[in-house]
Amino acid sequence: MNKQFKKILSVTLALIVGFGIIFFAWKSTAPAGNKVSFEPAISGDSWKGSLLAVPQTSSIKNLEQNVAGAEATTTTDIIARELLVSYALAQQNMSTTTLSDAEAQALAQMLVEKIKLPQGVVYSTKNLVMSSDNSDSSFAAYAKRVGDIMQAFSTAHKTNELAIVANAITTKDEAELRGLAIIITEYRGLQKSLLAVSTPSLVAPLHLRLVQSYSNIEAAIIGMQKIISDPVIGLAAFTQYKKESNILRTIDAEYQNYTSSQ
Repeated sequence: MNKQFKKILSVTLALIVGFGIIFFAWKSTAPAGNKVSFEPAISGDSWKGSLLAVPQTSSIKNLEQNVAGAEATTTTDIIARELLVSYALAQQNMSTTTLSDAEAQALAQMLVEKIKLPQGVVYSTKNLVMSSDNSDSSFAAYAKRVGDIMQAFSTAHKTNELAIVANAITTKDEAELRGLAIIITEYRGLQKSLLAVSTPSLVAPLHLRLVQSYSNIEAAIIGMQKIISDPVIGLAAFTQYKKESNILRTIDAEYQNYTSSQ
C-alpha cells in the first residue's frame, strides 16, 4: 500500500509540473515589456530560478491586473495565478529574490486556504443504533455483525481505488477515473450498513469513528476524481485519503485492543 501511495504522489507531482501550472501561467500573463526569458523546456533545477527571478519593476502592477483579468476555471489555475502575483508583489519590497522560509510558509498557507475539498457526511451518536446491553453476548453479536459487513465489503470491493488513480495519472487519461464512481457507491453502502448495526453503548464512540472515517474516505475519493482535470484538488484529496487510511489503521488497532480486554 505504501508503494502505491509513493507512486501516486511522485507521478502526480510530475504530472502537475508537466502541465506547466506555474510556468504556463507566467508565460500567458507576463507583460511583453519585461526582460525575463521563458524557456518551456526547463531541465534539472532550473525551474527554481524561474520561480524566484521575478522582475522587480513597474510591470508588477500590470502583471497583477493581467492575472486578475485572466479566467481561472479550476483550483489549479487559481493557485498558479495567485502564487505568481503574490510572490511578485512580495518581491517589490525586498532586496533579494530568495524565498525565505517565512515567505514560503505564508504563501503555502494562502494556497491551502484556496483548496476546497469535498466533505463527507458528519455523523453523530444520534445516527447510530445504540444498545444499553453491554453484556458479553451483545459484544460478540456486534463483533460478528461488523466482521460480516467488512468481509462482504472486501469481497465486493474488487478494484482498488489507488490502482485506478495511479493508472489514470500514468496514462494521463481522465476516462480511467470512471471506475471510482462505483467505489464511491460501495463506500456509501458500507457506511449505511455499519450505521444499522446494533452497537453496545460502551463501544459506540469507537464505532462512530469507524463510520466517520469511511465517510471521509468517500469524500476524498470524490476529490481524487479530479486528479487530471484539477490536479491540485486531486492531490490534496489524495493526501486526505492517505490521512484517513492511517486513521483507519489506528481504529483497527483500538478494536483489537478492545477485543483483547473483554
